Amino acid sequence: MVMPKVASCGVIDCAYNKNKKCYATSIMVGEILPCCDTFTYAPLGLTPPVPPIKKRGEIGAVEICKVERCTHNKDMMCTAEKIDVARQSCNADCLMFRERTLLAGQV
Repeated sequence: MVMPKVASCGVIDCAYNKNKKCYATSIMVGEILPCCDTFTYAPLGLTPPVPPIKKRGEIGAVEICKVERCTHNKDMMCTAEKIDVARQSCNADCLMFRERTLLAGQV
């Protein structure tokens, strides 16, 4: 399965963000809230403490999604074509999150 790419990231104070692109090798999206667990704070204007991924122009991808109640989550893998990340309720949120509708009797 191909990991979905992080198409854009509006969290400019993340160490992996450069020009609204995610340069982490891969990201993990959290359990209860759809937050990017890979977010690493870097004060604006300072050189990021982490190196970008090695291949020029290659952007980050979703390796693991632990948000079981998302419609795109299948066995901890994101099935969305791509995701966008921006600041909402967390430091960095997956904007592709869609609440799964549970039927009566499902947990």
